[in-house]
Amino acid sequence: MAERIEYFLTYLESVRNYSHETIRSYRNDLKQFRDFLQERFSIADPSQAEQISNLIVRSYLVFLKERQYQKTTITRKVATLKSFFKFLTRKRIANNNPMLLIRSQRVNKKLPDFMTESEVENIIKQPLIHPPKYRPREGRLISLRNLAILELLYSSGLRVSELANLKIRDIDFNSSVAHILGKGRKERLVPIGSFAMKSIEEYLKTREDFARENLGARGRPAEAGKTRLRRENPAISMGSNNTSPFPRPAGRGSPPQPRSRS
Repeated sequence: MAERIEYFLTYLESVRNYSHETIRSYRNDLKQFRDFLQERFSIADPSQAEQISNLIVRSYLVFLKERQYQKTTITRKVATLKSFFKFLTRKRIANNNPMLLIRSQRVNKKLPDFMTESEVENIIKQPLIHPPKYRPREGRLISLRNLAILELLYSSGLRVSELANLKIRDIDFNSSVAHILGKGRKERLVPIGSFAMKSIEEYLKTREDFARENLGARGRPAEAGKTRLRRENPAISMGSNNTSPFPRPAGRGSPPQPRSRS
């Protein structure tokens, strides 16, 4: 069964373009199911996979409930197994699909929590009000970086992972648009609000000035002691169009809506 799992995961990555995080979740779910089969029913060999019945799957769901998994987690694991066995039968690797009679649990949908505009404004102000005290020399640079991160998250609605992978060359500073490679490797253009663009530009200019003052030509330390400073804080490196403007992103959550205060 392990070989079939890897074949399925390779298909998801190469054909369906699923993200690494999604594939990791699928892998963990399938590994847990495989371990359950080995422990409870001694089904370990791939040739025995046809012995997986509807009753075995139901016993697995009981096992998850006994472990007090949340409904949302169980629903996700059921969806993983449905996709897996559907793939096997479609590829004619297996003739048995034990998930045909398994229904997913209904999950109660709740309205998402959100912050008011005043609460968001208060959060965005924090980097400049409370600069880091542990590094006073580059404190303003770090504050401007964190401010740019918060402004961009709120303005554009990017996922944190998308912001962390954003490169300088992905931002069109003339049209205030970012080229984003999102989940499933899908590309999209995201407009950036004027306040966010101003914060990004100010941070990049300050970073360049700081690096010029503290680093020599071609980004080399002006003094031997500067090497340690650069390693500890990559935010001060000169960078290029292929580097991220946010090498050490901070913050969580999603903005309530795109923001432009121009």
